[in-house]
Amino acid sequence: MINPTERELYLEEIIIKQKLQLDKYHSLENLLSQLLEKIREPKTVTCKYKQMTGHSRKRRSGNPCPPNCQISAHRQWGDGCQNAHWIQTKRRKAK
Repeated sequence: MINPTERELYLEEIIIKQKLQLDKYHSLENLLSQLLEKIREPKTVTCKYKQMTGHSRKRRSGNPCPPNCQISAHRQWGDGCQNAHWIQTKRRKAK
């Protein structure tokens, strides 16, 4: 039979091992959540107009484009940008 001090040491050792496993689990969980954050689909993307032309489009209304032309990831073009690009292309071809 194990005497009380040996038993206490044995239990402490088990507790320490369990804590280490728990710490590894939490750090692994954090690592996985960070990786998933990078893999997930972005919430915003750069407008296709800016990607094609390299600059924001000039708007007559005076309302500026969002910073860096960021729009919802579910869209490709900003409000009116596709139409403006189509008109500019049509005008260039007409010259």
